[in-house]
Amino acid sequence: MLNKKLFGVSCWGNLLFWLILKAIADGKEQMATMTAEIKALVAGIKSLDKSVAEATDQRKTDLPSNKYSKLLNNPSGRMEFMDLWSFDPGPKTIY
Repeated sequence: MLNKKLFGVSCWGNLLFWLILKAIADGKEQMATMTAEIKALVAGIKSLDKSVAEATDQRKTDLPSNKYSKLLNNPSGRMEFMDLWSFDPGPKTIY
């Protein structure tokens, strides 16, 4: 007669128990890895947000439109602005 402990339900039950424990341990390891990756991504996004905000402030101060808006606010400046952007292609030559 076969030994039930070796070939019976308890043997497969123990195997199943150990497989479940291994799966739980692997899952915890994967969760820890993913948590670390998410933290790194969040830190990178925060850094990117900060650099975008700084670049936006820099562009606001450096925009040439600020200089042009000052020109356009006074009447003589409007003419100066129009002279800057006027385009004269010159005389047309007909052959």
